[in-house]
Amino acid sequence: MKLVELVLSTAWLRRRLEEAGEPVPHTVLCNILRGSRTGPQPDRVLAKSEQILNDYISKIGGDTQLQPHRNLTS
Repeated sequence: MKLVELVLSTAWLRRRLEEAGEPVPHTVLCNILRGSRTGPQPDRVLAKSEQILNDYISKIGGDTQLQPHRNLTS
């Protein structure tokens, strides 16, 4: 599943990341999701994003879980 398939915005994900203690500026998040930023912080953000989306999927009754470090937007 991806953000687009779930009809979720990057703003939604950014708010969830902030609530989870991983605040990320919008432009930085977009660059991470696009794959133009790499390193420890992007890896942390992607891992937390996968966790947030998997939790969301399980709460809405879905059974598809994200695989680690898949592109979340395409």
